[in-house]
Amino acid sequence: MIEDTAHWQNLKPPLSPNDYEISLFRFHTIGFNPVCLLGMTKELIPLCNFMVDLNPIPQNKPIIKSDWKELKEKSSVIICDGALNLTGLEIIDHLRTLANKIVCRVFLKKLDGMKYAKYFPQKFVGAELVIPTQQDIAMVIYNGI
Repeated sequence: MIEDTAHWQNLKPPLSPNDYEISLFRFHTIGFNPVCLLGMTKELIPLCNFMVDLNPIPQNKPIIKSDWKELKEKSSVIICDGALNLTGLEIIDHLRTLANKIVCRVFLKKLDGMKYAKYFPQKFVGAELVIPTQQDIAMVIYNGI
């Protein structure tokens, strides 16, 4: 999963964020610094100050090579696209200790073309806001520290 960079870099909507979802990520990151991106979703790289990934692709921004569950760097906002579908919701408790806000795009069911997603949550206990964006996809916002 981690080394399948061709898969991750060639996704198209709905497996990658559409313009509306990118605008929601942008809205929730404007004025915040630093912004951390879990993974390397190419559409979200312009919105972050640094990224966290186990198999990073060189970028013009800093990258921390780390498992998301081991992340220690604090941020104003953590953004992620599909990360909760890879890790499950348990990671939210950890991320809440590292950021003021967590903004996640989450798939509510397995879509055609998905290779690695295992978790498809339907309830987001403790979420500040859940915004349906496409069929079977939502943006979920959590408050952190």
